[in-house]
Amino acid sequence: MTHQEGIARCLTALLAQDTETIAIFRRGNPFDKLIRSYDEYNSIGEGLYRNIRGKNHYKMSVDAYNSGLPANKLYGEHCIPIKLIIKELMELPQINLATVLLTLQRNEVVLITDSERNYLDSSVEKGGLGVRSRMPFCGRTRLEAAGIAIAPETLNKGLLVL
Repeated sequence: MTHQEGIARCLTALLAQDTETIAIFRRGNPFDKLIRSYDEYNSIGEGLYRNIRGKNHYKMSVDAYNSGLPANKLYGEHCIPIKLIIKELMELPQINLATVLLTLQRNEVVLITDSERNYLDSSVEKGGLGVRSRMPFCGRTRLEAAGIAIAPETLNKGLLVL
């Protein structure tokens, strides 16, 4: 079993609980921690987030790739805010391993520069996009709306270790 499948199995079991149990579990953000863990490790459980090994597994923005910075000096940005992934998981019409995995797989991490992260996260009033915890209204992804392109050299990267 991969690390990602283990996380998905845990979430599937949790989401199958009654409403009161789920509400109690959500206190203190344990859903957040589980969802983050999905992308923080490769398939065999080696740490990636803020680790130089991340360059071997995460896609990177063009600026991050061209910067030459090691992965532990870049920022891992979830394509979809964790808050929205939690909402999607809570609203799944069918709770099973396949639907949970599909939801988690859509939320990959891309390594970006600090200036790109600041632009995404800063409020519009401060010159940013203000999409830290929401998707842009234009219907595009947060990275697309910010003009952040993925480096072609990193398009085939993923969490699976063969």
